[in-house]
Amino acid sequence: MKNARCVIAVAALIAGVMPACAQTFPTRSLAILVPYAPGGPTDAAARIIGEHLAATFGQHVLIENVTGGSGVIATARVARASPDGHTLLLHQLAITANVSLFPKAPFDVEKDLAAVGLVNTSPMIIVGRKTLPANSAAELAAWMTEPGRHVKFADAGVGTLAHLCPALFAQAIGVEVDMIPYRGGTPAVADILAGHADLHCASPTARRSRSLVSV
Repeated sequence: MKNARCVIAVAALIAGVMPACAQTFPTRSLAILVPYAPGGPTDAAARIIGEHLAATFGQHVLIENVTGGSGVIATARVARASPDGHTLLLHQLAITANVSLFPKAPFDVEKDLAAVGLVNTSPMIIVGRKTLPANSAAELAAWMTEPGRHVKFADAGVGTLAHLCPALFAQAIGVEVDMIPYRGGTPAVADILAGHADLHCASPTARRSRSLVSV
């Protein structure tokens, strides 16, 4: 899993609405919902996009962080929104993973959302607490596979990239790890810095933690 991809989506437009609205869009403020905590890579991307949309359309753009539920809560909010293009969702690849992880979610990604486009790509890196005795992928794998080792991996919730990344890495080296869920990458990195957790899969925007290896 080398790259995280952010995509932006809106509530699915009903037939005939888009042509009617194209000449006047937007008619009011726009909202971009981010399923993760402020300060993380998805939030940062949303704020850059928001500034550009505000300058382009001359409308206020609200960035709203709707955390929890591994992104399901924010996605449901957008799926239920008026299908006029004024409520946007900025998500990453976890939106596709959630289809199988949460089959009873209160929305259908294909039917209730319309993709606007790819926003960016970013590598995922494994970062660790400062006292971690590993400086390479080989050393990290050796440390994680030591008998009796209980590795604490901070993640941003089930199904997020910060959860899928360590799950796949642990599977590749044949170990089990303790997953500790947070409401986003920022609080997860904060606990890495404080030494409360061992490892975290992060975007380079969370650059204050100790980078170990790109995965």
